[in-house]
Parts: sequence; C-alpha cells; structure tokens
Amino acid sequence: MGTFQVVAMMYDDDTCRLECEFDPTRFDVAAGEEFLSRLCATLADLCEQLTG
Repeated sequence: MGTFQVVAMMYDDDTCRLECEFDPTRFDVAAGEEFLSRLCATLADLCEQLTG
C-alpha cells in the first residue's frame, strides 16, 4: 500500500472509531499512532464545541 488512509466512523450510540491503514515500511508506525492520537483529540474538541 503506497497511501496513508484514515477512516472515521460514527455510530448511533454517539461513539466513534478512527482507523488508519498504511505501509509501515514507508511510514513510521509511531508517527502514525501520534497522528491518530492528535486527530482524535482534535475531533473530540470540535464535537464538544459544536454540541456545547
């Protein structure tokens, strides 16, 4: 896989899931995990701001 793919899913129970798929020989695994962690925190902040 030559790409870095991120998928976000939202469920009826107001939970969500982020998935990331990438080639670990092309992209650093720790950096991918850090990216997902930061993305998750950013999305949580945005959702809180939108919903109060």
